[in-house]
Formats: sequence, C-alpha cells, structure tokens
Amino acid sequence: MNLIAQNTGAQRGHREPDQRVDYTKFLETRPPIFMKAEHPIEANEWLQTLEQKFRVIPQCTETQKTEFAGLQLQGPAGTWWTSFFS
Repeated sequence: MNLIAQNTGAQRGHREPDQRVDYTKFLETRPPIFMKAEHPIEANEWLQTLEQKFRVIPQCTETQKTEFAGLQLQGPAGTWWTSFFS
C-alpha cells in the first residue's frame, strides 16, 4: 500500500496522455478486494494480482492504476486510504 501511496504522490502535478480507461474496463478483469492482511505476503500477493490485471489494459495510466487500486481497498485498508488521501 505504501507503493501505491508513493506512486500517487509522484504523480501529483504530472500530466499524462489523454488515453483514459474507465473503471468499468478495469472491473471487467475481476480485480480482488483488499481489506486487511495477517501477513505481509498477503498484501504483496494482492499487489501482484493488480499488476497482472493492469498489464492487460496497457492504455491505463499510472494515475488511473493508483485510483483504481485505491477503489479496491475496503475495510481497514479502505479507511487508511481515505484518511491518507483526504
């Protein structure tokens, strides 16, 4: 999750090409939801799965990847994400 946060911070103020993908296209890949992890490997597996999903949508920008990944965070992880970026 820190990697996602770092990526978001790096993207602020950076303008990307207008090849936008909508969230519906991302959801078609059936991305996993992340709520919490008992072990760090669980969070790493979630991140790796999302990276695989993003590879099938090459026109997805780095900013969109961060936004879409953030929308897959729920429960404690979602609360952390919302408080970190509000």
